[in-house]
Amino acid sequence: MAAIQDVLPGMLERKHGVIASTISMEGMAFASAYSVAKVGLRSMIHSVPSEIGPDTGVSVFAFSPRLVGTSLVVDHLAPGLRTQYKISLAELMAKVPANPGYEGLMPPEHCAAGYVHTIGHANEYHGQIAAPFDALDRAGIIDLNTDASPAD
Repeated sequence: MAAIQDVLPGMLERKHGVIASTISMEGMAFASAYSVAKVGLRSMIHSVPSEIGPDTGVSVFAFSPRLVGTSLVVDHLAPGLRTQYKISLAELMAKVPANPGYEGLMPPEHCAAGYVHTIGHANEYHGQIAAPFDALDRAGIIDLNTDASPAD
């Protein structure tokens, strides 16, 4: 919040700016402390836009890609959870909500493409939680109308 307090006055003065925060699902199995922090960010992303209003030229939103196949998740988090809870990767993944348009984790480059889209269209997401899935579907990267894997 301190960073927002530092940059927001200048953005409001210039009538231009974007504040985007990355959040993820909360209430995930095996991630209660992480989820608590993300709920705080979600609340802030609803509060700040209501404080500044809709017509300031400044857009504030959160980006929520769900689960992304980063090295943190794949190389560190998943193996640690599997060891700690003595479950297979399949059992672990069964407890994780699916990403629309994917059979597993979202590739990092797809997440980045979705994030760039939301920042470029920030005024459409002011005060909202933005997900990348519709933009990726429109770009032909994934197909939300089938259970198929992402396009190559």
